[in-house]
Amino acid sequence: MLDENVRFPGIAAAPGALEELIKPLIDKGIGLEQLPCAECKGWGGVNRMKVVEWDGNEKADWIVGYGDLCQRLAKDAVDDMEDAVKQGYQVLGVIAANDSPSCGITRTMDFPGFMSKMAGMMAEVKMDFSNLDMDKLSEIIPKLVKDGSGQFMGRVADEIKRRGLNIPVVGFENEAWADFHKERERVFKELRIT
Repeated sequence: MLDENVRFPGIAAAPGALEELIKPLIDKGIGLEQLPCAECKGWGGVNRMKVVEWDGNEKADWIVGYGDLCQRLAKDAVDDMEDAVKQGYQVLGVIAANDSPSCGITRTMDFPGFMSKMAGMMAEVKMDFSNLDMDKLSEIIPKLVKDGSGQFMGRVADEIKRRGLNIPVVGFENEAWADFHKERERVFKELRIT
């Protein structure tokens, strides 16, 4: 949410930072750090070209190796958190992007199963990755999510727990159709930010 530009192409909720969440944190003097975008690193950069060009082969190297990539990135991210804690900093928590196949923490999508279902639903409404429509996506995406953690954020939470760090991971609904004020209030309450 520090940089909506790393979200899957066409679904950013803001042209840069999600001000409704980020500005109040900055105003409170809270330092922020962006975790790496596992999808950008594993799916072909910011534009996710491997996904856009995907032929449906679930055994493609970039799909099969994605879990290992997420584990390495999670370990590195939690190394940084653990170092900060050891140096006396307080890490208030991790704010995860719910509904993401990678960064969801309480709701996620099952990739690649999600991709084939989404492709079918997009075809029904005559939409593809070159002409994403937020109104149509706001109907499609909620039908594809399930309870659970995404590939990357689930590993981050597991690594935090394994190391015995007291760092909560909280999901934030950052789709363009979400009520950001309500989400911010819920997240602040869960992270005990006053």
